[in-house]
Amino acid sequence: MSWIGIVVLVLALYLGFKLVGVVLKLVLFVVALVIGYALLAPHLDWPSPTEIVWVLGPDTDALGPDGLRVPGASDMRQRVVHGVSNAIAERVVPAVDAPADPLPAPCASEQGDSTGDC
Repeated sequence: MSWIGIVVLVLALYLGFKLVGVVLKLVLFVVALVIGYALLAPHLDWPSPTEIVWVLGPDTDALGPDGLRVPGASDMRQRVVHGVSNAIAERVVPAVDAPADPLPAPCASEQGDSTGDC
């Protein structure tokens, strides 16, 4: 190995250690920011870091921030559509259970007895 190779190797090792040091400092800075946010968020009524990761993160099989299953959006949409349409229909045409005075049933044949009942 020539002296140029040795100088390049030493320079690469030096720069590599510097780069690792900078990366570790950045990681520790981000961790400090997240911990500071997590401590301040409840007092300022901000969302917790887990809620932010849940909203911005990847799809986790519809698990909520507390590990609860979130119902599917199509089921919720169907319930809302049916609920709203039923409420509108109820306001436009109110439901009637039974008429107050039902009309008498018409006679099936023209021949009835003398009392007028069929």
